[in-house]
This record gives sequence, C-alpha cells and structure tokens, in this order.
Amino acid sequence: MITVEDFAEIAEVTTSNIYQMKYRGDIAEGAFLREKDILMVDETFFYRRQDFKRKLKNFNQDAYLVIADKYKDLHIARMICEKFPEESVGSINVFLGTNLFRTESLSVMVYKVSYLHWKFFKFAREYVRINKIDIDVELDAMMNRDD
Repeated sequence: MITVEDFAEIAEVTTSNIYQMKYRGDIAEGAFLREKDILMVDETFFYRRQDFKRKLKNFNQDAYLVIADKYKDLHIARMICEKFPEESVGSINVFLGTNLFRTESLSVMVYKVSYLHWKFFKFAREYVRINKIDIDVELDAMMNRDD
C-alpha cells in the first residue's frame, strides 16, 4: 500500500485525477484503503488487473490467428454474432480488422478490458474448447509450414 500521492507519481497522473476516477467509480473501491486519515492505494490491484488484461489479449490474438487460418474475418464475425446476437457483424468485423491487435497505453491506470475483447474472449475460449485446439501447437504448425 502506498499513498495516493506516491501512486500518482508512479502512474504519471495527478492526485486529483485519481480522486476523480475513484469518486466516479472508474477505479474500484477495492483498490483503496483508509489508514487513519490517509487514503492508501493498493498498487498491486492495478498490476494484477493489467497482467490479466495482457494475458486475455494475448490469448485473443493467438486464438484469432488460429481461427483466421481457417475462416475469413466476415465469417468469424458472423460466428460471434450467432453467440452474441446483440452485436452487429459490422462492428465485430471492424474490431477484428483494427482493434484486436491495437497497442494500448502502458499506464497502470489503463487496466480495464474492452467490451469487444471480452466478447471475443468468450467466443474464442468456447471455440478452442469445442474444437479441442491446442493454440500453442497450432501456432507452431502455422509458423513451420511452407505456404
């Protein structure tokens, strides 16, 4: 646990920015602890979530490469929309073509997983499980074949 001021310095934001995010609900209450009259930040909260986000995005990207080796983006988007009918094929197709591999800020403050990354994760996890795919083996095979 460190003070808000120390955490703000690490995160390269102002303390007022952290307080605003806390009171708006952008940062979960679990990230804070009040010791006497001092508000403390559990910095591991952010690092754990950022690590989870990195792992989820890496899985999504690896799974996409395996699935895209068999299907075109539009077909993948349609399969996702069968699972999530509230989504449009167009928005999923744009996500696959642009946002799936987009690099985000490395700031510890950017720890939330995007909505469409969650949707793709749920789809890909089920696809991999149903089709009994070992992503690491599939990626190795793709890298070693002579196309």
